[in-house]
This record gives sequence, structure tokens and C-alpha cells, in this order.
Amino acid sequence: MLYHVWECDSIDPSLKKEFDEDLKIKFDESKHLVPESVGDAHSIKDAILNSVKGFDEIQNMLIVSLTQQLKSIGFIKENDSRELKLERLWANRMRTGAAAKLHWHNTRFVMVYYHHAPENSAELVFIHPKHSAKKFSQEIDFSDNDKLKLVPKTQTCIFHDGNIPHAVAEHKHQEDRISIILEFSFERNYKKIFAKLKEL
Repeated sequence: MLYHVWECDSIDPSLKKEFDEDLKIKFDESKHLVPESVGDAHSIKDAILNSVKGFDEIQNMLIVSLTQQLKSIGFIKENDSRELKLERLWANRMRTGAAAKLHWHNTRFVMVYYHHAPENSAELVFIHPKHSAKKFSQEIDFSDNDKLKLVPKTQTCIFHDGNIPHAVAEHKHQEDRISIILEFSFERNYKKIFAKLKEL
């Protein structure tokens, strides 16, 4: 599976307001940017993100939504001994002119939740794997024949293979593009396997 896209459930307005206000404060307080080799988005890592008011509820909603989606498309089977394991997470804020260069993730799968993606937000761009040697190149350096572009929309999620090279086009809207990224491994739960064996 290369990727799967769906629309997440709406967040309670009062929870969203509380989360948005505190998230903005955390972004403004933090001076951390993604590594320069990757791009120029503003990033806050899991320790800070976990302290944002309302994030626990949003994270739980995202994981439940992801699990339901993966079951609905047959990626996770009934009584599957494998399970998703959250490895790390962070949030990115892209302002006008920000972009992300060609990269990939060390974990098996990635989920991106677009918390705020104004119209004409920067596209997520998958690049043909034959260009893997060109890591940290700009999205515009590749021909359209070697690119698959996905336009983000507010409240949508994308689950994709972390090993596929991808980049983010330049963000040209005046409003910020806010995304939450979760990395997962997909491992066998040996406790679950052992419990099944004991039932035999």
C-alpha cells in the first residue's frame, strides 16, 4: 500500500479552540525548525506536543480513526497478531514560503493529520523511488512524470509507507498550514500470539 486518504471525525469546537490557542503559544515559544537539510517548517516535538491542552483527546481520536480505516480496507485483519506501535510524533507549522525537501522516514508507516490546511496549501508530493539518491532535493527539481501530488484539506488524514521518497511543495497561502505527524511500526504482538496458543 502506497497511501490511503480519508476524512477524520470533527473535533469538538470547544476542544479545538482550546487546542488551537495552546498550540499557537507552544509554536511561538519554540524556536525549533526541522533540520535545514529537510526544509524550513516550524516543528514541535512529542514532549511539547503532548503538553498541549486537548492533545490527548485528539491523539486518541486519530489512532481510533486510523485503526478503523485500516480494518475497513483489509490492511488489519480480524484477530491479526500484528499491531501498530506508535514510535514518535510531532507537529509542523508551515508559513508562507516554507517547503520540505525530498526525504523518507525510518519507520514503516506514517500518518499525517492536516489540522489546518487552507485552500491551495502546500501539496504532499511522492517522488519515484528511482530518485532516492537525490535526498534533500527540492520538489521542483523533478519532472511531473515522476511525481504524485496530494492536495491536503483540513481534517483529512493520509497514511503512507514511510519508505517512499516524498517532499512538500512550497506553501503559498497566507494562513499557516498545520499538520500532526505520527510514525508507526507494524509488529507482531507475541503476547497475543501466546494467548491464542494457550487456547488451543
